Amino acid sequence: MDMDFLRSFRYAFRGLRTAFVGERNARINMMAAVAALAAAVWLGLGRVEIALVIGMIALVLVAELVNTVVERLLDLVHPDYSECVGAIKDMSAAAVLITALGALGVACLLFLPRLVHLWR
Repeated sequence: MDMDFLRSFRYAFRGLRTAFVGERNARINMMAAVAALAAAVWLGLGRVEIALVIGMIALVLVAELVNTVVERLLDLVHPDYSECVGAIKDMSAAAVLITALGALGVACLLFLPRLVHLWR
């Protein structure tokens, strides 16, 4: 295998480690992801449904990573307070929120009927 190709994986995993060690919200999202995947398996979701859960998990984690990049980049290029920078950071955080709410909606549609069935 090409060493540059393998090196790119090492950089990517280093970026993941940096995000999850340094960002509380990234760790919270990862814990929610593990819980959602465990619930999907425990509730006996089918392959397509588990694939949907995995896809939503990936979307939320990517949104969190992009938000982290936006925030760090803005802090680097504009360390002083700015309403414009604050608005950009808020919108980036809103993108994570919308993605997480979408994932929650998918989880409710997939998990709630099975949970209701278990409780009956």
